Amino acid sequence: MLSIHDLTVSYGTKNVIRNLSLELEDGKIHGIVGPNGEGKTTLLNSIYQLHKPNSGSILWSGDIISPMNTAYLPSELYFYPLITGLEYLQLFQQSKDSMIIIQLNKLMNLPLDSFIEDYSSGMKKRLAIMAILSLNCSLFLLDEPYNGLDLEGSYVLTNLLKVITSEGGTILLTSHILESLTGLCDDISYLRSGTVMKKFMKDEMHLISKEIFGAIDVVLRDEVMDVFRQRN
Repeated sequence: MLSIHDLTVSYGTKNVIRNLSLELEDGKIHGIVGPNGEGKTTLLNSIYQLHKPNSGSILWSGDIISPMNTAYLPSELYFYPLITGLEYLQLFQQSKDSMIIIQLNKLMNLPLDSFIEDYSSGMKKRLAIMAILSLNCSLFLLDEPYNGLDLEGSYVLTNLLKVITSEGGTILLTSHILESLTGLCDDISYLRSGTVMKKFMKDEMHLISKEIFGAIDVVLRDEVMDVFRQRN
């Protein structure tokens, strides 16, 4: 169980996370959705201990989370220059057994002997995902994991995440694209102004769009019509 209680996180004088509380069960895929700038990345950074909270607690199975047993895929990727894909993956290896890399690359299909700087953005995302999934961790934090992936890559990632949870792993992933989460997650938390406005379970997914966008649908429709009227 990932337990977050009364979490507040600030950058300078600005509170980005405000008294946030959340309980996430083991062995499930949990989504965090919300507009840009509402605290999604800050929340993951705090869970992974990249940013110290002002107050509140974050516990994994009753203990303080250790980055040693947590895998984190950031939204902004960084790769050392003049390093091959294979050399990058070897930095993450917790043993000398390369079988996991071989198996994952059967799915990702990357030229691992080539320099990463020659990869496309989608290939770089596949490589980073391979590195994270090769770790022997039980908690996975994924920030916008579908950004940059093509159709095939997205399909492979979805199935890999389902396998992880079927083996007892727990996944928390963020997105500002609602459709990338509704068919995948066991529950989705709507983050707005640094706090969870509502948590939707699987049988409530059809209500998310109305809950989030209902208040602006009428105004948006009228404004779009005005734009097209002006064109004519």
